[in-house]
Amino acid sequence: MHTRNYACNNYGPYQNPEKLIPKTIIRASRNLSIPVYGTGTNIRDWVYVLDFCEALDILLKKGKTGEIYNISANNELQIVDVVKTILKIMDKPENLITFVEDRPGHDIRYSLCMHAAKNSTSLHYFCQFDSEFKS
Repeated sequence: MHTRNYACNNYGPYQNPEKLIPKTIIRASRNLSIPVYGTGTNIRDWVYVLDFCEALDILLKKGKTGEIYNISANNELQIVDVVKTILKIMDKPENLITFVEDRPGHDIRYSLCMHAAKNSTSLHYFCQFDSEFKS
């Protein structure tokens, strides 16, 4: 069976430490400044890695050959809000956030529509960002 799958931003165990969430956790735990590009209003949709794996399993079993499926958790958040959520969970001050010059060509929004996957496979949206993140 062959399907093509696209995912929004994954997060969870063993994520590369240079990525936003682990980098924020590492820097906050050391009371170091946390760089956030521009004003931090860029939006990303976040899916927990084990939820992504579950979605892939469902699509392998129920997906239609040749179809393209988007995997999303419908957790669209601004980058600055993700960082603030992490700081709140860690009981760290928001003044650790340092806004830095934005990258050239930095996308304003990454998000996916999951209608095709939901309609053809009964795939569902997954957990909310902060509920899985706290565990």
